[in-house]
Formats: sequence, structure tokens, C-alpha cells
Amino acid sequence: MPNEINALIIDDSQADVDFLKGILKKASPDHVFKTVWESNPATALGRVAQETFDLVLLDYHMPAMSGLDVLTKIRELNRQLPVIVLTGMGNEAVAVEAMKRGAQDYLRKDQLTVHELMRAVIAALERKRLEDELVERRRALEQDLRMARELQQAFLPQSFPHFAPQQPPDAAGVRFFHRYTPTLAVGGDFFDVLPINEHSVGAFVSDVAGHGMQAALVTAVLRTLIEELKEEAGEADRFLTQVNVGLNRILRQMTTPIFASAFYLKLDLDAKRATFSNAGHPPQLHLRRKHGEIARLFDPSKTGPVLGLTEDAAFPSRVVNVDDEDVFLLFTDGLVEVPDDNGEPFGIARVEAAAKQVLKESPAKMIDHIVNAASQHASANIFPDDVCIVALEAASLLVRAAR
Repeated sequence: MPNEINALIIDDSQADVDFLKGILKKASPDHVFKTVWESNPATALGRVAQETFDLVLLDYHMPAMSGLDVLTKIRELNRQLPVIVLTGMGNEAVAVEAMKRGAQDYLRKDQLTVHELMRAVIAALERKRLEDELVERRRALEQDLRMARELQQAFLPQSFPHFAPQQPPDAAGVRFFHRYTPTLAVGGDFFDVLPINEHSVGAFVSDVAGHGMQAALVTAVLRTLIEELKEEAGEADRFLTQVNVGLNRILRQMTTPIFASAFYLKLDLDAKRATFSNAGHPPQLHLRRKHGEIARLFDPSKTGPVLGLTEDAAFPSRVVNVDDEDVFLLFTDGLVEVPDDNGEPFGIARVEAAAKQVLKESPAKMIDHIVNAASQHASANIFPDDVCIVALEAASLLVRAAR
């Protein structure tokens, strides 16, 4: 069945219009042209705004308005509508300007043949078809990315456990705060909070190498592994070891090496201590607010490799004492690696300095202040890497112990 093409001819010459219609009638049997003629550019623009056309054949020389000005206004109304500019005499400068303004082609009427016009028309329509297809694919991809983003956001904790059950909510033993900002629609940063028992909780933060969908898929794998291994969460070293074994068995089947750094912290309210294990992750921070001190949770001799590289890796744990009002600040390297205009990263020392400035503030304000400091360092609000920050506050540790 012939493909019907709605064509708008904008030309002030009856003879030229009849000539064009005659050529279009001689087109191939695969195309049937339904033509509409407007001699007044203003009226033609009104029709472009209200009607649907597949093609515009536009005369360059018109007394009321230049063809280039008409072309500009058509582009303002419809950026995808194919436009072929026709002129009675050739002019290379005009041809170049017409192409710059969005014309698909520029043809001389005195050299026009059925073959030449149809070549230009078919090329313009094919380009429009490909552009429409690209737009549709982009729309579908954006929809998929929106759904993927919503799904990844659903992977993150939607609520946090309450410690301890016998205390009212405003006297919870641990308070949780977080900020998660992927660079793209989806990202490779991930965190989770794991209730262990009525007086212990685990916090896991990780950073998958890379960005976008590939990294996001690995975070989905990590979430599944964590859910399966939550019974192991009471032992920091064993927990990271088992996560690594599971991740390695999946990722080693891939041709492209993929890995993730991770940090796991177990906070025990009764014992007043925290145990942590590190898998190739940057130093995390222990804010000892009563003492006005900030300590790095890092021990080079007890730091394991990144997750996923080798199945038999070990992740030794380390223990630190905890006071009430202490805050543990966990984050991914997207924060410390934010560069300034000279390429210098924000760095762990600047994170510490920013935290120290607001040491007595709430963890929520603390996170805001640190992110703002990193933004000022980078002179930008958008970071080149995903950023994830989690804060755990031992808000009333001693209250529960006293009971």
C-alpha cells in the first residue's frame, strides 16, 4: 500500500507550485503525496502550528517574508518537521545558512528533476523516521531508567530499626541519617542497615566500581546477598567474608572485571563497642563528640581487598569503644574524591575538618555541612561520582544501659 505523505508547499508563485505538484505526481508508486499550498508565509506558519505535516517545501524568495525567516519560525514550532528549501537561483551562502537553520536540503528550481526532488524528499523523510525512532528509543530508555532508579531507591532502607524496643522512639539507642545521590539516574553506591538483635545493629556501605546500569545491577546483587546473609551480620569479619564469596561466584562469570569496596560496622549498645571490617574502602570516621575528637576507622594491617576479586579473601575486624552521643560517619569515595578546578580531591582530611566544625550539631546538619563543603571545594553542586553518606548516632547509649 502506498505511503501517503502530507506535504505543505509554501511558495508565492502559482507556476512554481504547479511545477512541484507535477513532479510529486510522478513520484514512485511507494509514495502518494497529498499537497497543501499556502502563498502567505504567516498563514502557512499558522497551519504548521495547528496541523500535522510530513514535509515542507519552502520557497526562498517571497515578498512577505524571507524563506530563511520562515524556516526559523518553523523550527521554533516543530524541530523535527523536514523542510526542503527551494530557490530560483543558486547561492552557496544561502544554502549554508539554510542548513544551519535546520533545512534538510537546498535545491535549485531551474535544475530540479523528478529524481533530484525525490532523492531529497526520501532522504529527508528517512532522516525524520530515524529521528523519530531515536526519540522513541530514548523515551523508552528514560522510562526504564526511571523505573530502575525507583527500584534502586527501594533497595535502600525505607525505615530504620528502633533501639531499644522498651524505650520510647525519642529515646532510641541509635539514630540513623543518610544522603544518597547517584551521578546518573542509577548508581553504584549502596548502603543497608541490619538489625541483629535488640541491642545490636549493623551498617553496610559499598561502592561498586563504575557508574550507571552495570554498577546498579551489582548493587542489586549485593542487596540480595545481604538479605541472604543477615544471620551472619553479628560477626563483622565473617559477614564481609561471606558477602565476598557470594559476589565473587557471580562476578567471576563476567568477562569484564567488576568489584566493589565495602565497609561494615556492627554497633553493640550493651557492650558499648563497635566492630568494623573493611574491604578496600576509604577510612570511615568515628566522631567522639564528648571528647571533641575524630578518629579514623582504619587499620592497614586489617584491611581486606575489594569485594569480588578473590573468593578466599579475609577481612579482619577491629573493635573500638563507644560513648553515648558518638557518631559514626560512613561514606563512599565519591565524597573524598570530589576534585577542585585543579584536580585536587576533597580528601579525608577535609571531611574531618568539615565534621569538626559542626561536631556538636545533629548528624543531619553534619551531613549537610560536609556535602556543602565538598560542593564549595568543587565549585559545583553535581559531583563526578556517586555520593552516599550514612550517620549512626549512639544517641542514648547509656540510658538503656542504666535500665
